[in-house]
Amino acid sequence: MIRESYFWKNDLLNDAKKLRKMIIQKRWPERSFVNFEKLIFRSFYSIRKLMDADKISSSFRTKNIQMVYHLSKGKPVTRLNWHRFNELFDLDCPHDGSITLPKLCHQIVHSYVFQPVFNEGGFIAFFYVTSDRERQKRLLRISLNEVINLLEAIGKNYPSKSSMIFNKKRRDYDVEIS
Repeated sequence: MIRESYFWKNDLLNDAKKLRKMIIQKRWPERSFVNFEKLIFRSFYSIRKLMDADKISSSFRTKNIQMVYHLSKGKPVTRLNWHRFNELFDLDCPHDGSITLPKLCHQIVHSYVFQPVFNEGGFIAFFYVTSDRERQKRLLRISLNEVINLLEAIGKNYPSKSSMIFNKKRRDYDVEIS
C-alpha cells in the first residue's frame, strides 16, 4: 500500500518530461529503446498502484483513453514471431476506439508485444502494445502525446474528499475519491 503519493506522482511528472524529450530524439541506440520501454512500463505500474491505493480521483478508473487498434489476422502470436506484428495484425485497417485506464495499465504491465513506432520525420509518435491475454485478438496503438497528458494529469491529481461504505460481500470498503 502506498502511504505518501507525492513521490509516486512526482516520478510520473518527471516521466512525462522524459517522454517529451524522447519525442524529439533523433538517434535511437538500443539503450534508448530499452529506456523507453522501462519508462512506459514503470509509469503504468505506478498508475495502477496509485489507483489500487485510492491515491487518485476515482474518475480515473473510468477514464477512457483514446487509441487505435488493429485486429488479428488469425495467425498465432508466439515467442518466436511477436516482433512481426505487421504480419500478425491488420495494420492497413485501423479502428478507432478507447480503453479504460485500468485496462490499459493491464495491457502495458502484462505486455507481450511492445514496439515504439516512428513517424516520417524520424520521431517517435506512438507505440504498439498488447498483453499476453489479448495478443491473439488485437494490437493497440497508443499516442505518446496521450500518455504524456495522462501522466501529467495523474501527477497533479491530489483529491481532497473521500467517502467509504463497507461492502459486506467484499468484506472491505468501497472508496470514492474526488
